[in-house]
Amino acid sequence: MKWPTVPLREIAPPQTAKLQFSPNESVWHLTLDQIESHTGDIVNKKSALASEAGTSTYIFDEGNVLYSKLRPYLNKVLCPAEPGIATTELIPLRPRKDLLDRRYLTYYLRSNHFLGFANVAVAGVKMPRIIMAKFWKHRIPLPLFSEQRRIVEILDQADALRKKRAEADAKVARILPALFYKMF
Repeated sequence: MKWPTVPLREIAPPQTAKLQFSPNESVWHLTLDQIESHTGDIVNKKSALASEAGTSTYIFDEGNVLYSKLRPYLNKVLCPAEPGIATTELIPLRPRKDLLDRRYLTYYLRSNHFLGFANVAVAGVKMPRIIMAKFWKHRIPLPLFSEQRRIVEILDQADALRKKRAEADAKVARILPALFYKMF
């Protein structure tokens, strides 16, 4: 199906959260190493006082989609379920609620199509970063909102199956050595 395309900046501009944390409030401090590649799952979540956040940080909330501009081939995209403080290596996208479902945007940014684009739209060798001018001009397919939600539902189901498969694989990895030992 052919959908209209829109530049990313028009439908998901960079915008941080408008909320504030008190200096002695314990909040999530998000760094790139906490985001699992390709899945957006959080590993080793860290909280600290808001006053301990460095200068190269910003506040995000549940309205943002966070995209890692550093080493785009790692495909680190997060749809946060709670607010926190993030490194500036993550771009705080704020999808327009009237046009774009943020989970649709998250899945799109993780897609092989976008990953292929991101891998060639970089500068730098040791620490490649996506070229922001190209990032913002990238045209994202924009189906009707109802179609976006249908796509998200299908991808959520596929993601749930992926997680169940990973759990089963982990269980097999624990059980097989024990069975082998017991048998011999």
